[in-house]
Amino acid sequence: MEQTDIESRLNAVWHNPEYAIFCQSPYYYPREILPAALLFVGMNPSESKDKSELSENSYPVNQSGNTHPFFKAYEKFALDCCAGTWSHIDLFYFRKTEQKDIGSILEKKEGAGFLYEQLLITRDRIIAAQPKLIVVANAGAAGFMGRDKRTEPNIPANQRNEWMNLDFYWSQELGAYLWNDVPVFFSSMLSGQRALDKGSYELLAWQVSNVLAMVDHKMLSIIKSLADIRKQKHFFVKDTQQYDLASQARESEKELQMKLREYRYNKTALAVTSGI
Repeated sequence: MEQTDIESRLNAVWHNPEYAIFCQSPYYYPREILPAALLFVGMNPSESKDKSELSENSYPVNQSGNTHPFFKAYEKFALDCCAGTWSHIDLFYFRKTEQKDIGSILEKKEGAGFLYEQLLITRDRIIAAQPKLIVVANAGAAGFMGRDKRTEPNIPANQRNEWMNLDFYWSQELGAYLWNDVPVFFSSMLSGQRALDKGSYELLAWQVSNVLAMVDHKMLSIIKSLADIRKQKHFFVKDTQQYDLASQARESEKELQMKLREYRYNKTALAVTSGI
């Protein structure tokens, strides 16, 4: 998305009279999300005592040399994972330090609409960037992205918890979620008082670096097919008791698992032969 498009959409939200109570300070957003990069997703920008920052609506995200602890942590994590380029975006664009403020917004009649309109902007920016991997570095962000939405029949719309409404599939082969063909890790913050402890940080960095090193589009295609087959198998067994179809789905699952093992073995052997 072009910067003019982003500002046009944010201005429409911030100038909506219904949301005036929430828009006492300007919106704040990253000017650019690098394509095909490691993308860190946070909740919302924090308040700042720096008067020069308060006069700005947008900010750059530098690949190196960051002094702000928030971005310095992202820079370090990207280096620890050998991730190459990285970018950052928050789900929301209002500046609040305490996340309990989001709960206060939701308590007001217009609060859900105010949050939802921002999430649509963020969703479009993420889709346009086509990241190679996403780290959601905030425990509360998962629900707003759609990970915890309810899909049971006859659930009222206001109880589905869809929000951004992205579809995530758990992959036991990756040890991560998949959104389309993008691996996604849901985590806590990488800096600040609620940051991951050292062991959890190292485990996350190890997982991310391994996925980045081994996964390519063909492997992701097989893994996504496995996730789809498992959903079908669950549906046939739990919802319709169509056991013959469930048995067919199990056979397809076994074939895909074998295909994935062979592909991983051949890729590892090639890497060893090439001295990578």
